[in-house]
This record gives sequence, structure tokens and C-alpha cells, in this order.
Amino acid sequence: MQKLGDKHRYSVVDRCLRFTSIRLRSRPEAAPYAEGLKKHRATLRVKSDAYLDAYEERVATGYEIAYLDSRLDRAVIVDLKRDVAALLGKLANGEQLEKKLFQGVAPSAGMAPVADEAQSGYVAGITSRLETDPDFAPVASHAKKLRKLQKSIDEALARRKDQRVTERLAYGDLDEALEEARREYNQLHARMTLAFPNDGALVESFFVALKKRGGTEEGGAEDGAPDAPVDGPPDEG
Repeated sequence: MQKLGDKHRYSVVDRCLRFTSIRLRSRPEAAPYAEGLKKHRATLRVKSDAYLDAYEERVATGYEIAYLDSRLDRAVIVDLKRDVAALLGKLANGEQLEKKLFQGVAPSAGMAPVADEAQSGYVAGITSRLETDPDFAPVASHAKKLRKLQKSIDEALARRKDQRVTERLAYGDLDEALEEARREYNQLHARMTLAFPNDGALVESFFVALKKRGGTEEGGAEDGAPDAPVDGPPDEG
């Protein structure tokens, strides 16, 4: 019997519990232990689903941020720049005004990051200039749109920050449930040895072989049970 360790995540642990609970029910003396494994499996599935939901919530918000960022990029790089060229470019100081508005940075460069602090500052500078500098009155109407888009991004970023906390807590809950399940599983070998002291082959048959021919270890459950998206703590993406 190969004991389960920290490297064994949900899919492997779930399969081991399922297999052993099935085998235990084949003998009246061992059958009562199957119920304990069944309870651990139920708890693991709840914890795993909660973690996967939290993980996908955060990832989905990341996609929303990327979408909103693309809209903000277009509003600055295409829409605003076009109107600046059309309405201010014909002025004698048009080139200076464009440089002043875009803070000496080409819009494509200023908007290159994806919703980070540098881009937020760049947009804030443009918006403030549009709202307060009379030189930009002809294109000042863009300020409202830029502010609205930036606000949507800021709200999504704040939401993702909260979701990351939820995800980490859910991962911790899953990790705790996995540890308890592995402990229960590992202790069963000694209990079965006491129950069947003269039949070591039977005891071994209660536990699935995790290593295939050639010594490679199975990666997970055969029925498609969900794995955690990561093997370690949730990332910062």
C-alpha cells in the first residue's frame, strides 16, 4: 500500500477513497470503515467545488478587466487621438497641444499596460487636462467617457482583489480537507491488518496501486473528477 502524501491532490485522493470504500464493502468486517471514507469524499467534493468556483470567479473577472481595458485603449488611442488631430491639429500650436495632452507619451505606449497603476495614472492625467484646460475645450467631451471606463476598470480590479482572498481561503479549506482524508486513508492499512492479521494479500487488495508499470504514478481519477487548477497556493494573476 502506498501512502498518500502532500503531493497527492484531489483527483488522486478521491480515487483512492472511492476504490478502497468499494473494496471494504466486500467484507463484512471491513464494511463499516467505508462510511468514513464516503464522508471524506463528500466533504472533499464540496470543498473542491467551492475552490474551483472561487478560482473561476477570479479568472472571469480578469477577462472582464481585459475587455474593459481594450475599450479604454480604443477610446484613447483611436477616438481621442483622431479628434485631437482633426480639431486641434489645424491650429498653429496643434503639435504642442497634442504633446501636452498625452504627456509627451504616444497613446499607444501610454496605454500598452493592461489596467495597471501606470496606465491609470496616464488616463487620469489626460482626463484632468480635458476637464480643466480650456485649450482642450473642443475635445473635452471625451473626458466623461474616459472617466466612466476607468471607473469600471477600478471596480473590477477591486472585485478581483476580494475574489483572490476568497480563493485563497477556499484553497486552504480544500487543503485541510485533503489532509484529513489522506490521514484517514493512510491509517486504514494498520486497521485492516488488525482485522485480517493472517491475510496480508487481502489487506493489500483494499488499496489501489498508484504506480503503473515502469514506476510512473497515476495522475488522477479516471472518471474526470475535478483537479485544483494549481498544485500550490493560488497565483496572483
